[in-house]
Order: sequence, then structure tokens, then C-alpha cells
Amino acid sequence: FLYTPEAMEALGEEERAAELRRNQAFQSICVLARAVDAKDPSTPRHSEPVAALAEALARTLGWGAERVALLGEAALVHDVGKIAVPDAILRKPGALSTHEREIVQRHVMIGHEMLSGSGDPLLELAASIALTHHERLDGSGYPQGLIGEQIPIEGRIAAVADVYDALTSARVYRGALHPRAAFAVMQEGRGTQFDARVLDALAAHVEIAIADAEAAGDGPSS
Repeated sequence: FLYTPEAMEALGEEERAAELRRNQAFQSICVLARAVDAKDPSTPRHSEPVAALAEALARTLGWGAERVALLGEAALVHDVGKIAVPDAILRKPGALSTHEREIVQRHVMIGHEMLSGSGDPLLELAASIALTHHERLDGSGYPQGLIGEQIPIEGRIAAVADVYDALTSARVYRGALHPRAAFAVMQEGRGTQFDARVLDALAAHVEIAIADAEAAGDGPSS
């Protein structure tokens, strides 16, 4: 809950009911996020880092605290549609065929269908992120081929957070990239794949994270 039990008692009936609905929506989000991470062993513990980074990027972009928190909660289930992707495809060790890749790409539409329609602000935001986090600014993304600011800002933020976490996490076919190396790779998609403003926010986050890790003696310097 956002409120203590005592504060909840002080709320009006409508406010208390709204807060209960919000808590229920968040609990549903958490369950779905854990299910997604368990479903795809190639991307373990992916949901929470993406959500945390999405929050950090939004905060750097000047969003207010409540909006930042809502985005982080919604981003937890950006990949929820993968629940419907067959295990044989998600767990395939080699390259995917064109048909298999098309099946995986359907996860964005499936996730949107799972999350949309309730009218709950958290679930509707999560539905938008699920649908749009693989769109690209130049229109070459999926599923709708949206261009530029046709892609909602939450989708543009989640796209950057999703790819950065993927690049800086170890996979069976490659090691994790250093944060600066990952950012350099992503800079190649500046203005074509990624929103330049969100990449600038990521640059600030990367340098802060590296400095913190080096100060703690936990990270490489380059």
C-alpha cells in the first residue's frame, strides 16, 4: 500500500476503494512478472532490472515521483506475452527460424490483450508498454511500425531499459557487456531505434552506476 493502515482509515470511502484496487492491480503485476521470468530461462531476473532502469530514466527526464513509480510497476510486465510462447521456442539454444521469430514477436500483442481493457491506470499503462516496447523511431519496429512520437513515451523508455539490460546481462551465447560498451552499441541506434532524449538519460545513469560500482570496488573501470 502507498498508505499506512492508519492513513487508510483516514481516507474517504472512495479513496480507500481506489487504493485497494491499485494494490490489487500491483499484486497481479508482481505475480505476472515472476511468471514471465520463470517462463524464459534465457532472461532470468530481467523484469525487475528493466523496471528499475525505466524508473531511473523517467526520473532523469523530470517525471514526478508518482508517475515514475507507476511506470516502474507497469514496466515489470513488458514481456508478459511471452507466457503464451511455446517453451520449445523460448528455450531453443540456436538461432530462430523466420517463423519462430514471428511467433516470439507476437508476445507484444498477446501482452497487450492480457493487460488492457480493465480501465485501471496501472494495467492500462502496462498494456501500452507491452505493445510498444519493440517499436523503433524509424518505423521499422513491431507490431505496428509506429514512427517517432507515435510511440508513447512509456514505450520509448521501456525500449531503452529493455535493450540495455539485455546487453549488460550474460547470455548462454555471450558474456555481459560493460555498461559503456553497451551504451556505445545503443548509440548506433540513436534517432532510428531509440529516442535521443532517453539515451541521454541513460548516459547519465550509466556514468553514475559505474562511479558507484568503482567506489564500492565492485566494478571494472572501463
